[in-house]
Amino acid sequence: MTSEKFRTVSLAAISVVLTCNSTIAAPPIVDGVFGEWTKDTLVGTDVAGDASSVFDVTEISAASSGTVLYVSFKIESVRNIQAGPIGEDTLRLEVGFRGSVALTIDFRNRQAYTGGNPSNYVPWSTIGFRSMTTYASDRFEIRADLGAFGIGVGDTVTLDLSGSDTLDAPAPFTLQQPAEDLIRRDPGRHSDTTFRIASLNTLGGGLLNGVRREPIGRLVQGIAADVYCFQEQNSPEAFIAGRMAELDPLGNGLPWEVHRINDTVITSQQTMIPLIHGGDAAAIINWGSNGAVLVFSIHPPCCGYIGSVQDQARITEMEGIAETIQELRAGQLGQAFEPYQDVPVIIIGDWNLVGSRDPLDIVNDPQGPAMMQWLLPHLSGNDVHTWRDLNESPGSFAPGLLDLLAFSDALLIPRNGFVLDSRELSAAELQMMGLNSEDSDASDHLMLVGDFVLSQDCNDNGIPDLNEAINSGDFNGNGIVELDDFKALANCLAGHNLPPISAVPACVTMCEDAFDKDDDGDVDLADFGVFQVAFTGLLP
Repeated sequence: MTSEKFRTVSLAAISVVLTCNSTIAAPPIVDGVFGEWTKDTLVGTDVAGDASSVFDVTEISAASSGTVLYVSFKIESVRNIQAGPIGEDTLRLEVGFRGSVALTIDFRNRQAYTGGNPSNYVPWSTIGFRSMTTYASDRFEIRADLGAFGIGVGDTVTLDLSGSDTLDAPAPFTLQQPAEDLIRRDPGRHSDTTFRIASLNTLGGGLLNGVRREPIGRLVQGIAADVYCFQEQNSPEAFIAGRMAELDPLGNGLPWEVHRINDTVITSQQTMIPLIHGGDAAAIINWGSNGAVLVFSIHPPCCGYIGSVQDQARITEMEGIAETIQELRAGQLGQAFEPYQDVPVIIIGDWNLVGSRDPLDIVNDPQGPAMMQWLLPHLSGNDVHTWRDLNESPGSFAPGLLDLLAFSDALLIPRNGFVLDSRELSAAELQMMGLNSEDSDASDHLMLVGDFVLSQDCNDNGIPDLNEAINSGDFNGNGIVELDDFKALANCLAGHNLPPISAVPACVTMCEDAFDKDDDGDVDLADFGVFQVAFTGLLP
């Protein structure tokens, strides 16, 4: 989706669905997309300019689902919540209950504790803690399960801040909403999928080495992808090819081609044309009559914060990738690449996006690579994080979104996509995929999986025309107009893609015309309202 106007309306659209239709209301999703936070969730404000350090909070909002508390807050400047230069003060969220501080979240010191005492350390997993965004922003959201502290539905807590800023008075909030049913997603492919791509940071060569070799092997087999991208895998190409042949994830006994640059790897059974551009593995993967795709497996430097040396290195690396894509489009990479000037691109891997958002903005630029981030959900629930500290000692970073998938949405149609955490799967799901519950613990990163249709035209492969889908109301392509279609459209607009959509994500250069329902020349909430009314009339 390359239209900036369409990107802007996508965030507002989901808030309409969540706040205006109680039958499909849902708690916030901690993903760094803030459209579900509205004036109805605002619980406190604070004047700007009164902070003692860099976190000058002006708004705080709250929501709940069962015993899970969701909090979002705005600050006056763009900062990283979990890291920054020496001398900048921390910000602490203090959750009070029955006259005392039940839980403190200390963001810069990266720890949770009870009773106002840091020695009463609480691991992130104990409270199911999530924090987004991992990159610098002026808005953040978190979730924390308060059930472990005896807090339940109907109880009132207070929210306050300390450290860099405080509120004028603690903000009361009552946990009123019942717990939502857990969403469970199917890991299978749609019948028209051209290829499945998977990515995993193998944590120091775990594909081949040590006790992690076997569980990572089961993850590779269980996903049965056509393309695998690995990071932190320095093994010789021949060794990787041999291991992939042993695993035989597609079950056909065919050999695997491997391309490795530094610790980044791309492997597939399809013909690959390596593209040497810098420090990351990149290759054209050719599906013959079905077309081709350029894949980057990336692993820029970790750590740091906005404006740090590491942040600049990530920006420079992504600028190099954008330049390579531009050179490909301009036919400047040599005769071997001339037939592939217009192929779609996938950038996947461990982006280490913990400084500025610039690396993602560079590939999203409509005047540049014009790519779209696919925000992948877990197979179970609404989590999107891809990394967690397996040791969870005090000072460890909270679970975050470090691994990303961005793609050229003009010619790639996304189908099923998810983050795989084996510990979240049921016994039946584990058996079906040939996994053990603890297999994902073989790395501190989780595996990304994305299925695509490789199409030369919007209407290839039986994909309904976007206007036809809008007029019919059938957005999930099952032939029935139902509330799931409305949720599907809204989630697609918001970037959540829950569940995967067949009709909408590709070729959205049509979107401005198709969604301009009131014919005023722009796409805004008025248009979405017109569609909402029309859709209601389509329901049986």
